[in-house]
Amino acid sequence: MRRPRPAPSTASAKRHRSRSLREAARETVGASSTAEAAERLDTARALMEESRELLVESFSGKDRAWERGAWHDAYAVILGRAGHDSEVVPYCEAAVEGYMAKDDRQAAATALTRMVRSLIELDEREQARSACDRIRELLADPTWEDSDALAFVEEMAPRLA
Repeated sequence: MRRPRPAPSTASAKRHRSRSLREAARETVGASSTAEAAERLDTARALMEESRELLVESFSGKDRAWERGAWHDAYAVILGRAGHDSEVVPYCEAAVEGYMAKDDRQAAATALTRMVRSLIELDEREQARSACDRIRELLADPTWEDSDALAFVEEMAPRLA
């Protein structure tokens, strides 16, 4: 894997690097099996930590909150790929909170679908149903009726009944 270039100095460059590191961390575990992803988890964690530091330095206000949401969402993906489902849930919660700082309902719903998958893996059906209810609530407006997140909830409903 090719590591992104050395640390930038301008805020714009730091924002770009933060996002690039986050993507590199996801790619570190993305195409591998769960066992391989677990072996690469420390590398992904190091990339995510560097990404977080740049995020804090280069974003502010609602933009920082949304980016923190995206950061937590990426970390949830990484942990899920490595088979750490019990750690995914709090990262998804933080992602939802960050995305909602800018009322990004679709991104928040996507993070919640990730949470549902992990909760199902953990056999936490009641919590998974609750997360599905949150998705329905977030996307209750008719403009979201074709949302992938709502389709996912409908697909999962029989498994959670």
